[in-house]
Amino acid sequence: MKHRPRGDVGFTLIELMMVAAILAVLLAVAIPYFLGVRHAAQDRAAHTDLRNILLAEKMVWLEEGAYTADWGVLRAVRPGSWLSLDPADGVYVDLNDADPQVVCLTRDSASGRVFSIWDSAALGTHYGATDLSGADCPAVIPAGYHQGGF
Repeated sequence: MKHRPRGDVGFTLIELMMVAAILAVLLAVAIPYFLGVRHAAQDRAAHTDLRNILLAEKMVWLEEGAYTADWGVLRAVRPGSWLSLDPADGVYVDLNDADPQVVCLTRDSASGRVFSIWDSAALGTHYGATDLSGADCPAVIPAGYHQGGF
């Protein structure tokens, strides 16, 4: 092992490469964790938007005896509600054409996932991860939907 002459200060190339390797390993562990936490937060924000509109729909149902797709009514009940014709921009609300006792709510998360709530005054609230905004809100519980939350 060679000794450095006096007055020669600094780090060797190997020492600098070891520090860079340790930092690379730490970043390789931290970045996926951070992205996972970020996606989970984005999904929770979509869930919250859906639940707020669901609460507004249930309040309207208690007063009127039927759900509504009227944004003005929903915003009057829950000011600041995120409603939109595009689930990527806000909650999409759709009533079943034949039965105003059934409502579908859909919201896309910024993480790229889609979440929906199918609610029937008679059958209860069911949660799922399919887009119910493309067609008429189904009169029956969509396949794969369950009670109890997301």
